[in-house]
Amino acid sequence: MPAPAPGRGPTSGGELGGRQGVGARLRPHPALSGAHRVVCVGLPKVPVITKVSQDGSTMRIGILGTGGMATTLGGAWVRAGHDVLVGGRDRAAAQATAGRIGAAGHGTLADAAAYGDVVLAAVPADVAPELVKGVADVLGGRTVIDCTNPVVPTDDGLMLSTGGTTSIALRMAEAAPDAHVVKAFNLCHDSIWTLPRPAFEGAPLAVPYCGDDPGALDRTAALITSMGCTPIPCGGLARAVYVEATAALAIGIWMNGAEPRFAFPVPMAAPGTPAS
Repeated sequence: MPAPAPGRGPTSGGELGGRQGVGARLRPHPALSGAHRVVCVGLPKVPVITKVSQDGSTMRIGILGTGGMATTLGGAWVRAGHDVLVGGRDRAAAQATAGRIGAAGHGTLADAAAYGDVVLAAVPADVAPELVKGVADVLGGRTVIDCTNPVVPTDDGLMLSTGGTTSIALRMAEAAPDAHVVKAFNLCHDSIWTLPRPAFEGAPLAVPYCGDDPGALDRTAALITSMGCTPIPCGGLARAVYVEATAALAIGIWMNGAEPRFAFPVPMAAPGTPAS
């Protein structure tokens, strides 16, 4: 699990005129310094690269939101050769984000919801279900990707605002019952998506995802692959709560200046491990 880029703090999802992510609200842990320090800065620069589809296919993608995740994921999808439309409550912000990433267009939230085969909800976790409910009539049959993280700071560290008994993805599915919700893209800081082909230690970035509809899962896997990443299927949408909990754990570890991936070594790396 890659750490945020130097000087950047972890976020909680997208922005839509609400909170700007966990990094904007939390003070740095006393142990944090240098690259691990949580700071509040502007959005990452999105490299301008000619569109190159990795597998020859193009998807139409509508993005709900105009903040960090909308900008960086949208930019990654434009670079991968997909047609992206950015939608927001603030048309000027949607236009600015679309221009910044080279999107095909911009418009309202309803415009983005109706635009594509895939719709990304890149808004704060606490407003995502209600926002999706507002455009549920046009989301029927579409793949709706939830990249949010419902994390809140407490005296015990980051906790899930859902209580860990449900997930934002499930709440979105309840709010738009005819949509096909998939949980994905929530484990990496938004700065990771500015990398043209994310790879670490010689291996492509792995992207966990889960959902119930086979077609939506296939589209999400193809989208991940088109970015040069490796899709990791994690089961049905009921397991989204575990994906969100993993993000809360990882972000908390980053904020304490440590690296969560070192807690998950490959079993066969230990000497004397019997071959499976």
